[in-house]
Amino acid sequence: MSVFRIHGARYAALSMLSLLFTSAVAAGGESAPKLDWSAWRRIPVYHEGRVMPLDTFAREAVEMICDRTRPTLSLKDAIPFDGDESMSAAERQAWLEKQLNHPIYAKARTLFPEDKPRRFEAVELLFSWLVEPEKWDEVPFLIAEHDELRTKYLGLSTTNAEGKHLRYVSPRQVEEADALHERLAELRKQQSEAQRKGETLKLTGVDKKVSELWQAYLLYRQLLLDSRLDPTARRNFQHALEVAATTWFGLSDRLDLFRKMGGANGLPARLDAADKAMKRLGQLYGQGQIDRIEADEASRAFENAAKTIAKAFADFHARMQAQPPDLEKERLADLQATMRQLAEETDRLAAQAKGVRRAIYKSGDPLRVVPALDAEALELDRDPGDASEPWLDLESILMSPPEGPPDYPTAEITAVKRAFAALRTTYAEAADRPNDFARQMRRFADSLRDLAMAIEPLRQQLPIEHRDEEVIAYTAYPPPSFTEYEVLYNQTDPFKFSWIVNLLALVLFSLSFGRVRSLMFWAGVAVLAFGMGVAVYGFTLRIIISGWAPVTNMYETVIYVPFVVTVLAAWFLLTPILADGVRAAWRMTAFPGTWETRDSQERQEKLSKLLSARGWLVANVLMIGPRLALSGLTFYALSLADYAAGGRKIINLLPVIDVGQQLPDFNDTITWLVGLAILIPTVWYLPRVVLTAVLSPLVVPWTLLVQRHDLQKRLEAVYTRWPFAFAGTLVAFLGSFVAWYSPVLDKSFSPLQPVLRDNFWLLIHVLTIVSSYGAGALAWGLGLMALTYYLFGRYRPPVGAMATTAGVAAHGGPASTSADSSAANDSAAAEPSRSTAGYREPQACATLSGYIYKAIQVAVLLLAAGTILGGLWADVAWGRFWGWDPKEVWALISCLVYLALLHARYAGLIGHFGLVAGTVLGATAIAMSWYGVNFVLGAGLHSYGFGEGGQGYVYAVVAANWLFLAVAAARYYYETQVRRLPVVRSADRTSAVASPEMAAPVRGSR
Repeated sequence: MSVFRIHGARYAALSMLSLLFTSAVAAGGESAPKLDWSAWRRIPVYHEGRVMPLDTFAREAVEMICDRTRPTLSLKDAIPFDGDESMSAAERQAWLEKQLNHPIYAKARTLFPEDKPRRFEAVELLFSWLVEPEKWDEVPFLIAEHDELRTKYLGLSTTNAEGKHLRYVSPRQVEEADALHERLAELRKQQSEAQRKGETLKLTGVDKKVSELWQAYLLYRQLLLDSRLDPTARRNFQHALEVAATTWFGLSDRLDLFRKMGGANGLPARLDAADKAMKRLGQLYGQGQIDRIEADEASRAFENAAKTIAKAFADFHARMQAQPPDLEKERLADLQATMRQLAEETDRLAAQAKGVRRAIYKSGDPLRVVPALDAEALELDRDPGDASEPWLDLESILMSPPEGPPDYPTAEITAVKRAFAALRTTYAEAADRPNDFARQMRRFADSLRDLAMAIEPLRQQLPIEHRDEEVIAYTAYPPPSFTEYEVLYNQTDPFKFSWIVNLLALVLFSLSFGRVRSLMFWAGVAVLAFGMGVAVYGFTLRIIISGWAPVTNMYETVIYVPFVVTVLAAWFLLTPILADGVRAAWRMTAFPGTWETRDSQERQEKLSKLLSARGWLVANVLMIGPRLALSGLTFYALSLADYAAGGRKIINLLPVIDVGQQLPDFNDTITWLVGLAILIPTVWYLPRVVLTAVLSPLVVPWTLLVQRHDLQKRLEAVYTRWPFAFAGTLVAFLGSFVAWYSPVLDKSFSPLQPVLRDNFWLLIHVLTIVSSYGAGALAWGLGLMALTYYLFGRYRPPVGAMATTAGVAAHGGPASTSADSSAANDSAAAEPSRSTAGYREPQACATLSGYIYKAIQVAVLLLAAGTILGGLWADVAWGRFWGWDPKEVWALISCLVYLALLHARYAGLIGHFGLVAGTVLGATAIAMSWYGVNFVLGAGLHSYGFGEGGQGYVYAVVAANWLFLAVAAARYYYETQVRRLPVVRSADRTSAVASPEMAAPVRGSR
């Protein structure tokens, strides 16, 4: 058995395998008959700053309301049990059936055939809320499983008649919970007081659950189609009306003079119409609930009257200029000025009247389905507090007057309304007419697209003072295939089962011993490769969907790190098979006659078996052209091509001199020097790396074919690197598990902050830094393995004892095996012995230390490169290379920690245990840089990565690591410093002699 197998691994692996399969079984309620929701899923909607498929919107909304995207709901859970606790199960069931027969549940029961629980897809649940809201008032689906919330503020039991713990409450139960509303009023008061003090009220415990329930309820109500204005639209309407009314009443005295003049151009009648409309609007202003159609009619009447008044005064002013009356010059000038002022003010009144009507359709409804004709939303310097949105919501379309919202194409609006009405009718009979439902759904989706296409040219003609072309392009209605990839991503969920794939690989590697070693090992490699393929597929979809490198938020970095860990683990694992081929491909790309072609004697012997000296020269000559071409392209892209506005380059060949200066300042000089230090090796080596990557898939098989005589030896070398596979899959499993189940990680696609909208720097800086986290995580996983051996492994007697046990064995005592003797000699050569009388660490620890050293080397390389590249990006984004920002500081600290470990180990200042202990220190530094700065400190320029939550779990994991290290260190200290063997001195050496009992641990020592 290999020295790396831990006792009991077989049973642990079988237990994990059982867990794998049992975790894949999901219990759920019955589903309704399957309907084709594909057209509904793919409808583009605009939400939280980006265009997404309705499928994504529905998932996010339903998850916020129900705490999961596919909730299993039951009408029985809406009935609190208030019967006799001594009832039998049959009596409870009869009591429950009696309660369900109450007329209040009649409509809701149609949602649950045979009163059985039912699992809803998010898209269907959203659609059902839209078309049949009357059925949902009594259905429990609002998340409220906190016991104190239910009993204290909702007055509901925590279990139903069947004894099941309840998760949900119904909208009616929320509306009728007086204690809940009283507590919400208190929380709003506390929040207002905190705001006055410049503080933020942070809710915890049951108060947090109260707030979350209320937010879920409000979101549900926002999603329903309602002819009344929602709070946002009502506020916008009232504000716009206040502005228009101020102008109107400010003009009233002067306009009354024209009213008394008689019927010139019918002006008195127009003024009377405006007065009447304003009075009606004033009545609506004071109402708590305002009907949209009624408000539209009143505002349209005022708008039309204001337009005619404005036109009348414009005509008066024009005639006054063209045919001035015969008056004194000064009086004429005063009269013309008065008419000009009235023309301007009535024109402003007409614009404000139009704004009153438009404000009705500036709602807070989140389901926005077509671009809006809202100029304010497309202004370059728009007011951040403006409620304008670049897309129009579905409620404003369906609940508008017959002609639709103002300025929108009436024919297309009517088509959408008709299509939705037909769809609503068909849905009621969908179980019997699924094909008709699919056809009507496609018709509705097509009608929305036709409306959007008709709106687009009107949107281009909006009177926008300073057009935000980026926003206008970004918020245009997308092509038909735009939402396909995101719907595919949602349905396949590539990262949902990543932890299962990694766990399966871990189990297979754990079982790779004995007769099935090869089978299990290579099955583990295959699963590992499959997992990497799934991750690449998921990252590819996320890149296509967002248009950015897949490290734009905390969730993406957390799923990216396990991928890096598996890639590094696979590389280190398969190095004995792949390394010679990759080195041969690297050698082929060398420039002939340079230091790149100089090889050691051993290397020359290996290369000569692949090609003759002339063959290598020919290969080098053939690669000159491609390499020079790639070098030129790299140089041009980095230093000559325009990268940003103003002709800015990625790396400047000369220092940048700020305006008003004759010489570059210190920051500009440092940035320039660092840029050149990056440019030169990049231009030289990057083309060679690319060519090596292209050649390797061909050269590696060829190399293996030529060296097939020692293939078995290489395979055995791969098997001995089993710790890379075990540690890599273990860390990848933990990381992917946390990524999927952590409640603090946002898995959605969020719009990037402006400072991050730079794919070049995002790709090379963030990917490099996060990849370094992966290398550090691999070292940490190997370190945990080593600490396990330090804590539970068998320590070996001193070197001197090994030398004398042969004599003990000659007298009938146990003797060490040749393998043990060889291992001891190797260990003695590898590390200095501080005491010939102290026990030595398990042999596996020395090997693991070497593996850790390699992983840390990769981490240092990536951390250093990422930190330097981050400085160059900081100069682009913030105008300085380094500013001691917390994120920068902790990235530097992480790099220095690992760098110190490498130097200390190389110089012999620390041994194997010191390097292993350093993995915990390095992992802690990375945790602080990765999580702590964003979620604990919450300070610095990297505010776009800030978040909250999960501190307790992170602290617990860090503390557990340090506790594990402390316990392992105590065992290590005891074995190597406290526990000693007797020392026997001889003429030539001092050795420790062990009795047979003391020498026994040497046998089979691992």
